[in-house]
Amino acid sequence: MKARLGSLIAGCLMVASQASAETPKYFYSLGLGDGAIINSTGSESSAKELNAAFGLTYTKFLGVELRAGFSSDDSGSLVTDSQLAYQALLVRLGYTWDRVGVYLMAGQAALQADSELGLEDSGTATGIGINLFGSPTTALNLSHLNIDDGNFTTTNIGFQYFFGGYR
Repeated sequence: MKARLGSLIAGCLMVASQASAETPKYFYSLGLGDGAIINSTGSESSAKELNAAFGLTYTKFLGVELRAGFSSDDSGSLVTDSQLAYQALLVRLGYTWDRVGVYLMAGQAALQADSELGLEDSGTATGIGINLFGSPTTALNLSHLNIDDGNFTTTNIGFQYFFGGYR
């Protein structure tokens, strides 16, 4: 499954780079989120999250994003003693109208959790997001990400910066 997904992502990126005369544009984002973790026993706990992403858009519609985050039920220990950490490689399909951009994400993610949660898994990641551009390079970002069939879900608000603008 992982090999097929990796091949699919690589194929999409090669087609996009050859089909477009546009130069790929890089972006990064920082965000805070509120999520839910379902542990190995099936109980759910609420968790705060801190995440960062780096990505690039190949065409007006297609991009790729690498996202990483830390999550904990104690907001004072998000990075130093987090309950869960994740990394996700996502393909982004989206469209921008005037100063509003919407996108769908799908890809592969890995979860690492402390021993209390009993999670250490990889699985699919799906999500949706919206960018509200304040200028050609900056946006308020709202997104929802679902990892490993709902074992970890998070809704984020953050900041995105597009090098060279989003157009």
